[in-house]
Amino acid sequence: ETVGKMIERPNGNLIIAGTSGSKVSYFRYPNCERFDLHRGYTDYWIVELDRMGVLVNEKTFGGYFEDDLENIALCKDGGYIVTGSSISQASGNKTESPYSNYDYWILKLDSNLNKSWEKVYGSNHREWGKHILQTQDGGYLLGGSSEGGATGNKLVPNYGDKDYWILKLNSQGIDQYQYSIGGGS
Repeated sequence: ETVGKMIERPNGNLIIAGTSGSKVSYFRYPNCERFDLHRGYTDYWIVELDRMGVLVNEKTFGGYFEDDLENIALCKDGGYIVTGSSISQASGNKTESPYSNYDYWILKLDSNLNKSWEKVYGSNHREWGKHILQTQDGGYLLGGSSEGGATGNKLVPNYGDKDYWILKLNSQGIDQYQYSIGGGS
């Protein structure tokens, strides 16, 4: 297991978000198995603890291969926006397939960690979603890196080996504009 990020909810509960490859884990108590199922090689794993450290909620999201969570942000509606990278085809509870290996995989979750929507953004090469935040207009700004040019649903060129790839999404995860920033290497 790896932790991507921890955030505190307004009620004082702690959200821990990361990646897990465990089928069963013993969380806080010796006989307490994970609430949610493990789906593939690795999954997005999000856990909520109360102020005393007691497990309140837990969800895993992923297809039948590799899904690696990098970041989570609290949204104005009390829900969450999550990003990372995925090479899983539509399977498990992932409904969109990648364009190639390691595309951005974005999830919008409600306050109970239920999935509202998901989006995959990528090219014919590898992309790694690293950072996400909610913008003042209720949309999202997503940043990471890309090795691909204008293929798949990536609309901007690649200038070198690996470039910054930044997307502005609306409140439903629909691409509003994209930037690619990089040099020759």
